[in-house]
Amino acid sequence: MRASPRLVRKSPLHSALAELGANFVDSANCLVPTDYGDMAREVLVARDAGIADLSMSAHFGFRGPGAIAWLDGRGITAPVRPGLAVVQQNGDLAVRLANEDVLVLTLPENRLAPADSLDMQVFPASSKSEVLCLPHFADTAWLLLVGKKSRDVLAKACSIDLRDRSFPSGHVAQTLIFDLGVILARSDVAEFPCYHVLLDRSYALYLWNALLAGAAEFDGGPVGLSAIRQSHGRTAAACSAR
Repeated sequence: MRASPRLVRKSPLHSALAELGANFVDSANCLVPTDYGDMAREVLVARDAGIADLSMSAHFGFRGPGAIAWLDGRGITAPVRPGLAVVQQNGDLAVRLANEDVLVLTLPENRLAPADSLDMQVFPASSKSEVLCLPHFADTAWLLLVGKKSRDVLAKACSIDLRDRSFPSGHVAQTLIFDLGVILARSDVAEFPCYHVLLDRSYALYLWNALLAGAAEFDGGPVGLSAIRQSHGRTAAACSAR
């Protein structure tokens, strides 16, 4: 019997990234952009205003009564309240959207227990409650902006005040960027601002192009995971160093 063809998942931005010269690696059957062919330039860009596509890195939502305790029992520490994000020991990022609603953004090399499935899963949290695990590969794009000028790129198009006193590292907002509804989480890399942007994948190309145009004004541009790791360290690939 002939084996079924292996399913390789691609970002909604795959074609756009390929046109920019992206090189990809297969990570858990997902094509992840590692670089754009000029590592020295990308490292410099990542320190100013680098934009990376992490859409094919695992990101899952966990919600339902008992979700926080259920995650804690599996070694995932949720923020103490909604509107905050906390870095995990392995570098992943937990983003709390509501009392019992948490997004977990994972490094490409890390694997969350449900990561092999694209379907919604239900886990018992107690005898009276269940936790829904919602994979977001199919519906959500995930972009990363990092570098000393990344806030300037976002500030021109974001509907909230991004200054440190109003939106410091570790904070989360559901807001508008270029009039698109997004989840915005800040998790800095040492002295460099770092922002995670999650949105409906059908609008990913529009936002990607708009952010690239804005970043060009600040010597920024597209970067792959290799450049982010080289310029900011391993944990910058999905969240931040503390």
